Amino acid sequence: MWRMSQVSSNSAKNYHEDISHGPIFIHSGFRTGGSAVYFQIRTNSDLLCWYDPLSLKLHNLKKALHFGTNDWKSNHEESLQYFKEYSLIGSKRRIPLYSRKLRFDYLGERYASQFLDYIDSLVDISSKLNRQAIFKFETSEGRAFLLKERFPTATNLLVRRNLILQEKSWLEQAALGNFSFYHSALQLLKNSGFKNFNSLKMPRYLKINLLSEIFLSYEHYRRSFLPNMDITIDFSSNVAVVENNAKLKRLDLLIEYLNLVAFKLQENHQSQNIDQDILNSYRRIVHNNSRVVNLPQNLKRIFPKL
Repeated sequence: MWRMSQVSSNSAKNYHEDISHGPIFIHSGFRTGGSAVYFQIRTNSDLLCWYDPLSLKLHNLKKALHFGTNDWKSNHEESLQYFKEYSLIGSKRRIPLYSRKLRFDYLGERYASQFLDYIDSLVDISSKLNRQAIFKFETSEGRAFLLKERFPTATNLLVRRNLILQEKSWLEQAALGNFSFYHSALQLLKNSGFKNFNSLKMPRYLKINLLSEIFLSYEHYRRSFLPNMDITIDFSSNVAVVENNAKLKRLDLLIEYLNLVAFKLQENHQSQNIDQDILNSYRRIVHNNSRVVNLPQNLKRIFPKL
């Protein structure tokens, strides 16, 4: 276990020494800080970070290239585009080998070959530009083993965050009317045959204890793939766990960016829009596994259908 601040780093200055060791795959979850890592990495022109290559938005590349942080209430840094690196593929209409169906093959059971060929094509573009290939994924943990097989010198890195802050971020988005993280997590759990979610449907009238169950099950799902990871970054304690010591140099490459993100996540925590009493009420309800009754007025306002 390494404190991130203790790992010395020449950062990307020596990236040429590292480029022969294969790409770096960052497996982030919903609201774990993966986007913040990506925005830090892309500031270095020697690195090429592909943002969420399985995103459904990439089906329409023209629109995706213009999609940015101002287009939704993301709490990400303002006026930044998510997918601008995809303009390097030489096409303004479509991405070769990309398919929406890859998004939902969470365990690589149906389209493993196409998935790997697609990622390989992006690695090839990076290599031709003499840039280090780094991928920021979501919903990819179950396919890390495939990436290890195709790219044996690559590094799989799992991003984790303090669960309370992460769940609070999901709630913040829900308060704004965005339940996409719960819907996406539920879809992942159902399609992966995880626990008892196969027959579960998102009800019209959501109970807040169900939201917690979906969130915690999703995080349990992610952590079940820890054996396939070389490095785990835990922003909650500013700690990096290196499962494979041979990959320590890869951590050295990223450490300055990760330290900046850890600092920003703590900074953002000071300006969360959901009050602490709302979170405490939520925690109390979930802990007691009770029906949602006698909610504080501010919680009713955020979840009017409960």
